[in-house]
Amino acid sequence: GIYGPVALAALTTGLPTQQGFTNLAVSGFLGLQHSSRYFSDDQLNTIASGGTMLLAQDSAEQLLYVRHQLTTDRSSIKFQEYSVTKNVDFVAKFLRGAYASFVRRYNIIDTTLDELKGTGQASLTFLKDRTRLPKIGGVIKGGVISGLKESEAQIDTVEIRFALNMPIPLNNIDITV
Repeated sequence: GIYGPVALAALTTGLPTQQGFTNLAVSGFLGLQHSSRYFSDDQLNTIASGGTMLLAQDSAEQLLYVRHQLTTDRSSIKFQEYSVTKNVDFVAKFLRGAYASFVRRYNIIDTTLDELKGTGQASLTFLKDRTRLPKIGGVIKGGVISGLKESEAQIDTVEIRFALNMPIPLNNIDITV
């Protein structure tokens, strides 16, 4: 019980941010108690429906795996999938870092706003094109700067809004014959 979260934390830091964890094998464990061989599938589904990410093991000879990468916010696919929420957090941190050198160094004038826009566009291009991996794509699928303006409420602030298209895990395939 206490080692599972540590393994998930290591996977979070070691794998690409857009990488999903559902069905991902987790090595380094000798076995698993009180999960897939203890509870029925219906019981595991009930536990998971509360937003619990479960480790499972189909047989004693197989590796543990993440049953479904769920978070506690089950309100929508974008919030319930761990890979999406960790990816959004990464993008937010990345963008804050891209703009860090502007803070407290420049004045809010047209040329500064132009540089802020260029920095944002370059950041989006990097996140889309330079982070792309086979089968999981880039950190973002696409995005635009949807707003860049001086704040009306806080005169020393520039508000930048991004509209991003984030990669979503392939959880289901419907086949019709």
